[in-house]
Amino acid sequence: MNKQIIIINGENFSDLEGFYDEIDRVLTKDLDWKTGHNLDAFNDLLRGGFGVYEYEEPVKIIWTNYSESIKRLGSELSDTLIEIITDHHHIEFETKDEMPVKNVKYRDWEFEVDTQLTKLTYDKVIGSGADGCECNDCKNYIAFRENVFPIEVQNLFVELEIDYRKEVEITSFETLPNGLHHIGGWFHFKGRVLNGKDYRVPLSSGGYSIDLTPITDSFSIGFAEGGDLTFFSDKNGLVQIEFMTFIPWVIDKSLEVK
Repeated sequence: MNKQIIIINGENFSDLEGFYDEIDRVLTKDLDWKTGHNLDAFNDLLRGGFGVYEYEEPVKIIWTNYSESIKRLGSELSDTLIEIITDHHHIEFETKDEMPVKNVKYRDWEFEVDTQLTKLTYDKVIGSGADGCECNDCKNYIAFRENVFPIEVQNLFVELEIDYRKEVEITSFETLPNGLHHIGGWFHFKGRVLNGKDYRVPLSSGGYSIDLTPITDSFSIGFAEGGDLTFFSDKNGLVQIEFMTFIPWVIDKSLEVK
């Protein structure tokens, strides 16, 4: 059975009260009483049974012009509203933007990118995964971070509107015999891969291995659609950028992890 699709149009409101009016419009019908305009009432309406769909009937909600909503409502409130929606297991949810997207080419790859939503997302990130970690590997990475990304990758990130100082997470794999530390990490942007190699190589036993493209002797990169651990509120329509690098130990030598 096809799910009913409900559209929340971000062009129809500019503040929270207007959002509640939009919710009344799309989630209720023929009520002879006025709904409450607060988060608890919004949560109740999402359950259904108010003239549009039955109680906990499976439906799909699409929030269009979402980037504009973030600008108007603010990222914190927008995230709160999305959390309330996605807590309902009967609701399939996604965001969409009607704005033109930007095509970005890098080496053998071509991407379609929502640069506005990507920029808005990174602008609201206070600190990266490494910044929030107390381990010595992360402290060393932070100290060397300005030297990690080749100029061509920094230029790519400028086009994608990614702040390279705000990686989602980093992982320390090993210390090589030459003393360099093998580090990996990742970022995301809103969009899709139009052309180019997927860094994930499926395994016959299930899962996949990672095949990144060398950019320099000490830095490799790859791209694949998807993203589970991310700064983005809506995990749909993301491209994950995976990188690996080899860096020296530059902070107090007594703290070095072997």
